[in-house]
Amino acid sequence: MIHEGVCETCENRTSGFHEYSETYTAETCTEDAYFTYTCDDCGYSYTRTSTAKLGHSGGEATCKELAVCERCGEGY
Repeated sequence: MIHEGVCETCENRTSGFHEYSETYTAETCTEDAYFTYTCDDCGYSYTRTSTAKLGHSGGEATCKELAVCERCGEGY
């Protein structure tokens, strides 16, 4: 993927554009989805949030037990 600008680390510039590799990490119950952009020349990377976390879902809590999420299996 090509992004305009200059890498904050290596300050490489190619015809006014700078090349970054893009990786997508999907959202989970407790973490937002995000893109990671990595400079193809020096390896500098940064992330940008894409979509909000899903949140836990399902299960039923009792006075002694937490509800168990149907997606991830964690108690909440």
